[in-house]
Formats: sequence, structure tokens, C-alpha cells
Amino acid sequence: MLIYLGINDAAVNPRAAWYEDSVRYKSRWRQFEHYVAARSALRRLYVSLRGYWQARRSQLVHDEVPITPGSVWEAASLPPDFERMADEKVQAYRERLRRLTELARSFGAQPIYITQKRMDGRLVEGEWQQIVGSDGALNTATIMAINRGTLAFCRETGEVCIDLAEKIEFAPGEFADALHTNPAGSAHIARFLAGELGPLLCGAAGSRR
Repeated sequence: MLIYLGINDAAVNPRAAWYEDSVRYKSRWRQFEHYVAARSALRRLYVSLRGYWQARRSQLVHDEVPITPGSVWEAASLPPDFERMADEKVQAYRERLRRLTELARSFGAQPIYITQKRMDGRLVEGEWQQIVGSDGALNTATIMAINRGTLAFCRETGEVCIDLAEKIEFAPGEFADALHTNPAGSAHIARFLAGELGPLLCGAAGSRR
């Protein structure tokens, strides 16, 4: 089971309610609330608008920050409390990763975690830069922290990780925006993963013979 993750997790509020706890029907009233909410057009509109606003605030909306060879970069800095914020996100993320691994294994699958990268922030000789008009430095630094959490989790648990974010070099013309690849970028990912997965799959096949 290939699990390509990180970007959305970097935007998750670490203090948000644990999803599984939030949907458990702990009472008849909770069941009734869910029944009404699941069939309410107003509730659906509210949830859609809330999700859009959260995505917009985290710059996860399609085409919000276009990436082109002519994109203009500016110097940037991280918030003073970035390390604390990032650590809080990573700790909550690792708990979700543990649960995700349990679920994948319960399906009889082996999870293979693949890190992601953004294209609106970068480190140049130790200094942060971001595309003008974006929060690319903060967003990129956060997903880098999430990726380190993924790799640490795999080292500790023996799960398989492919560090795409570190190993692959994308060109500006391979992204439609800061997050989403165009067909050329997707083909680049496919070729890269084919090379990474080949030895893993061949080894697994050989062990069964």
C-alpha cells in the first residue's frame, strides 16, 4: 500500500479532536445529531466552506501559488517559536501514523510511506526564501519537519519509507502550483518510484519462492 503523505498533515491542527473519537456514537443523541447532519444541505455547505477556508489559510488550494521558471523569490524567516510548533505537529502526526500503520496491516497490506515536498519555499546557503505572496518558507519548513517524523517512525518501527522529498529534484515546469504536479511532474514521480519499488518488490517475490 503506497501512502504518499505529509503536505496535508503539515496543515493539521495538532490540537484538533482525534477523528475516531469524534465520530463514535456515544449516545442516542449523538446518533440523532449525526443522522441530521448527514442529511442536511446547510450542514454540508458549512462543512464545505470550513474545509475551503482551512485549505486556503494553509495555501493548499489548487493554483493559489503558481510555480513557473519566472517565479519571483524573496528572503523570509521562520517564526521564533517554529520549533515548538513543529514539534507539536510532528508528535500528533506520529500518533496518526501509528494508527494508519495498524489499519494498513489489518487489511493484510504492507504500508510503504513516501514523503512529499512543496515548491514555494527553499533553503539557500542556510537562508530561507519563498515565492513572493506566499508563506512558502513556513509551509516548506513544516513539511520538512513532518518528513523527518516519517523517517524517524520508519527507523524505529522497521516500516518502509521512500524519501522522495530528499531524493527527487523537480523542475519548476513540473508543478502546476506549490503542491500539485502537472503530467510531466507526475511522470517524473512514476519513474522515480518504479526505480525505488523494483528492488523491494523483487525481494518480496523472491522471499516467497
